[in-house]
Amino acid sequence: MLCRLQGLDKLDANRAHLTMVFHATDNRRRDLDNALASAKQAIDAVSDAIGIDDYHFGFTIIRGEVVKGGRLTITIAEDG
Repeated sequence: MLCRLQGLDKLDANRAHLTMVFHATDNRRRDLDNALASAKQAIDAVSDAIGIDDYHFGFTIIRGEVVKGGRLTITIAEDG
């Protein structure tokens, strides 16, 4: 539903690259691989919204600044 509210539509592409910025709720140390695993539901939602199987996604994973309540920002680019 959030993807649709952001105006995300099907892409006319076979692959996509997601840049994911994880903003933690505090300064505790967190592994980015665990952050990626915790975002599975969001990745599946993006896959469904843009019509590309997540098997065809490439990723850039970034640790962002601390944000009250935490945040995940995903930027999508066509990849090939």
